Amino acid sequence: NDFEWFIIGGGEIYKQLLPYCDRVYVTKIEKSHDNVDTFFPNLDASNEWVVTAKSELKYYNDVPYWFWQYERATG
Repeated sequence: NDFEWFIIGGGEIYKQLLPYCDRVYVTKIEKSHDNVDTFFPNLDASNEWVVTAKSELKYYNDVPYWFWQYERATG
């Protein structure tokens, strides 16, 4: 059976489980915050991950965001 498991944080959990993932769904929010202490790894800066899907730009309360899907690169 193939299962999809969803990890919803926090930062240390992401860090520990990312090596076991083959697919990652990321919501990218285009807004700055002053008191942020946890960040998801930048998959765009890694050769291990490729973008396989990206939503159209969406808005919630005037805050722009996208849904991105990454797959672990093979080869």
